[in-house]
Amino acid sequence: MFSAAVGVVLPKYADARAVLDALLDLFDAHNSLLTVHPVQLRVCVFLADAIAANSLDPADPCFKATLKVMHDQILDNPAKFECLGPFVNDTAHLLHPPPAPAAANVPAKNDTLLRTLTASSTSSSSKQKAPSIFVRKSKLKKSWCEQFLELDSKAIAQQLTFLESSIFAAIESHDLLLNMNASKRVNEVKNDKLSSVDISIGHFNFISAWVITRVLMGRKPKSRAKMLIKFVQIATHLLALRNYNTLMSVILGLTSTPIVRMKQTQSLFQMNGQFGEQQNWASKLYELEQLMSSEKLFGRYRASLKDAELPCIPGVMFRDLIYIQEGNKDTFSDGSVNIGKALMLGDVILTLQHYQSRYLII
Repeated sequence: MFSAAVGVVLPKYADARAVLDALLDLFDAHNSLLTVHPVQLRVCVFLADAIAANSLDPADPCFKATLKVMHDQILDNPAKFECLGPFVNDTAHLLHPPPAPAAANVPAKNDTLLRTLTASSTSSSSKQKAPSIFVRKSKLKKSWCEQFLELDSKAIAQQLTFLESSIFAAIESHDLLLNMNASKRVNEVKNDKLSSVDISIGHFNFISAWVITRVLMGRKPKSRAKMLIKFVQIATHLLALRNYNTLMSVILGLTSTPIVRMKQTQSLFQMNGQFGEQQNWASKLYELEQLMSSEKLFGRYRASLKDAELPCIPGVMFRDLIYIQEGNKDTFSDGSVNIGKALMLGDVILTLQHYQSRYLII
């Protein structure tokens, strides 16, 4: 897709020779004796796609000169030939056109010799041919939905946990106390500074919106139902990784109004064995939803968090601080300080710092 987009846009701003010069400069700028730089691989992919689409003239001397320089660099370096050898093999005919067919009056002996030499050169070149990792794009491309469904759910959960753990470990106590007070927090935002708590809340909302968007982008109810199953599988792995904060964000996305109101998608999602699945993922989603429910002040979640082994990433601690701040006065009517409130706030912050010291690293 990148090569196709560049191929469409570039002719409007530069001629073919300027493009070839720029590509050769990129290829030379990232030259290395030991490895193949990703930029060099992308240059070869772009040239291969441009040749296949007839966007470049193979008879152009500038094109042949550029191709020859790249061939020489690849052939002189075994490390490059191991990776980019297929590109050389696929484009060699542009530099060395096949010989013209033999005339009809050529003696049979010469014809036999020609076939022998051709077979010999073919067998020798096949021995030098590199593994075909330079794959041409298939005409039948998989949709983004199919590509996402093929990804390992556990790997996705691990990456989400890695991101969440780095954000969670960076939360500072000062930002926690500032987050409780709405007026102070507005003043902080006016200074164009995002606190660590703001970043954590923004990431939480982003994950929920990402889940909703991924599901709704499916064109058919069947595609959306498969996407729901995929995210329930990811949520199951998040629970196993004890990443409660991201788990709650994913569940909020899966149980949001835009997704729940899709009747056809929900009916397919709730059917047992509809997509060859042995487990009823709708019931699994209900279990996860009940686990992270806000009933009895998140009672089931707190019990699970209490029994969970460290390290883990907790959730709802920001809410606890806000509830304590809003539900208790700083001082009593006689002017004395509310020590009980200070102790509750300190307990929440110390608990969060305890989990931060053992946060999960994948």
